[in-house]
Amino acid sequence: MRTSLIEIQKIEGFILGTLPAEEAILLESKMILDIEFKRNVEIQQAVMNVVQTYGKNQSSVKLKKEIQQVEQKVFSNRKYKSWKNRIFQFFK
Repeated sequence: MRTSLIEIQKIEGFILGTLPAEEAILLESKMILDIEFKRNVEIQQAVMNVVQTYGKNQSSVKLKKEIQQVEQKVFSNRKYKSWKNRIFQFFK
């Protein structure tokens, strides 16, 4: 299943605590039932943490290098192969 922009926005709202309570409960339930979805939430959380932590304190060159390192680490790991393929679908 391709992750939609709406789903990404809901995950972001969940992470930031801005998602309405009813939707947050549904999202938590989905994470319990769908391990791949839970992994996607965790990955999005990690990416948001990297951007938040380094975005404010590092130059754009250093941030770009950090993002490239995370990208290479995630995309070279077979564990994330299906997630990588879904990300690439956005750009086709």
